[in-house]
Amino acid sequence: MQLSFSQRIVSGLRTLWLVVFTPVLVALVAYVLLSVLTIPGWMILIPLFLLSTIYVYRRSRSRRNQAVSYTPQTTELAFAKAQLQHLFEHSPVPYLRIDQAGNVLMANLAAVRLFGATTETVTTIRLFERIQTDPNAELSVLLGKLESGVSIDDLEFIISTLGGEERWVRMSIYVAGINAPERLVTLVDITQQKRIDQAKSEFVALAAHQLRTPIAAIRWNVELLESTDLSSFVEKQRSYLGKVARNAARMMTLINDFLSVSKLETGTFEADPETVDFTAYLGEIIDEFAALVSQKQLEVTLHPPAIPATATADMRLLHIVTSNLISNACKYTPAQGRVTVTYTTDGTTITFTVKDTGIGVPQSEQGRLFSKFFRATNARKHRQEGTGLGLYIVKQSAEMMGGTIAMQSTEGQGSTFIVTFPMQPAPQA
Repeated sequence: MQLSFSQRIVSGLRTLWLVVFTPVLVALVAYVLLSVLTIPGWMILIPLFLLSTIYVYRRSRSRRNQAVSYTPQTTELAFAKAQLQHLFEHSPVPYLRIDQAGNVLMANLAAVRLFGATTETVTTIRLFERIQTDPNAELSVLLGKLESGVSIDDLEFIISTLGGEERWVRMSIYVAGINAPERLVTLVDITQQKRIDQAKSEFVALAAHQLRTPIAAIRWNVELLESTDLSSFVEKQRSYLGKVARNAARMMTLINDFLSVSKLETGTFEADPETVDFTAYLGEIIDEFAALVSQKQLEVTLHPPAIPATATADMRLLHIVTSNLISNACKYTPAQGRVTVTYTTDGTTITFTVKDTGIGVPQSEQGRLFSKFFRATNARKHRQEGTGLGLYIVKQSAEMMGGTIAMQSTEGQGSTFIVTFPMQPAPQA
């Protein structure tokens, strides 16, 4: 790489200094030696001249090489820093630099606009105090992870702007380590997406409510027909009546699922906690599937703890969680398979587990299993009826109870679903 004009001037001056200084030094040394020793002067001057020439040449070359290698690196590093700073400041995605307490140290223009602030006032924001989610369990989990040096990826929160407006954001926080003084935050504004989802949920709720009445009327009339003497019906008529009854029941199940999803997503579900003997309750849930269990000759066992536990929870939510998981286990387990239902308690939480020897879930699809309308490919091939809403509703219900759900599965061998929830509901804020 070619040196700049100024670099060539500096290099030339250094070389000139060496060229002038070195002969003077050589002359002084030669003078001293000639005055002390009684040997011819040329025997001293020639070696000293050669040594000084070699020294000047090597110093000049070394300095030139250092200038050539150092300068481009410095220039490229400065350019990269300037480019990174430009990207940070002008990115359409809001970025923040915060300290360990959540105080904003620096924000790009997109973040300034998101918070309704100015470049001067944005540094007065304490990020964690702006998070307005309810319940605050998610915030406490987030803070605990950050204190442990764990980065946060794509958590959804409501934040309040300086003007008091609430905005939905998808937040990620990068932490370099436990003692890192700063964190890098990205905030993706998903307010519009949430509004669209809200509108869709409200529409589904309205449509489901409107459909519920005529479907219920169809079911009642079918039940009335089935309760009468059907001896006058030919076989084909009885078959038609059975199809109407089955499809009306399917439609009512679908409508109920849609209504459950709508209530959970729009926040209109009002929990009404009741206390129940959990062992007896699970026995009743298992009995709901006695016909299917008998038809497929399944071995369904319940293993409660030695001392039965009581749970205080909303019975509708608890029924959604327990019945859906046990129903799925029975539906997707081949004939003569096993379904094992257990629960344990540590005095404050209940861990409810359903394990089966069914078809399992492909490894590549397990991450989407709790998504809305998702059904695993092997479940669809199994020709079992389903909407893809069951596990989504189970997850939403478990979380509304203050709990969590996890699963382990091996395709072709079976699945295990584990739900953990508090024995007593958290006090309402």
